Amino acid sequence: ILPTATVAPPTEVPTAVPTVKPSATATPAPVAQVITSKNAAGLTTSRKWGAGTIRKVDLSPDETKLLVGTSQGLWLFDAANLKTLWKSITRFAVRDAAFSPDGKTIAAVGDTNGVTLWDAATGSAIKTLFGHSDWLTAVDFSSTGLLATGGWDKTIIIWDMATGNPIHKISAHTDLVNSVRFSGDGKLLVSGSRDMFVKVWD
Repeated sequence: ILPTATVAPPTEVPTAVPTVKPSATATPAPVAQVITSKNAAGLTTSRKWGAGTIRKVDLSPDETKLLVGTSQGLWLFDAANLKTLWKSITRFAVRDAAFSPDGKTIAAVGDTNGVTLWDAATGSAIKTLFGHSDWLTAVDFSSTGLLATGGWDKTIIIWDMATGNPIHKISAHTDLVNSVRFSGDGKLLVSGSRDMFVKVWD
């Protein structure tokens, strides 16, 4: 009688178990405190920068970009980390600058009789509008597609931004116009002058 062959049981191949990587736990970004009367005395400098005499600072409408106008030109920064997005060394000292309501255009004025428009995304100059007879000190956009400028010639010019043409020139003050500002709805314009008067226009 031949011996019966003993058959070894099949070797069980272990099933590969996928390695589960632990999910990364994001560190929450610090939350900026709202500045109030209670904590204002404790404000500290978080970042600083400088180039020339600083005459204008402004945040973009979405508050993600910081515009700085100086005696040397224009700088645009990331508002969160102060990283330079672009700079434009102008041929004039900037005295005022403003974002358009959609944040796509920047208007700047200064020691020249023109208002220059920049592409906010690239820093490229688009065009310069001329109509004043002396240096400019003030500029502002309205929510209705207009632009106001004022300066040493004591006048205010209202520009149509769709065409770039002046639509109204106001003999506003008896001395240089230091400031112009539209109301939020674009129905009023306020101007201030070295003649010591504030005027409201509609």
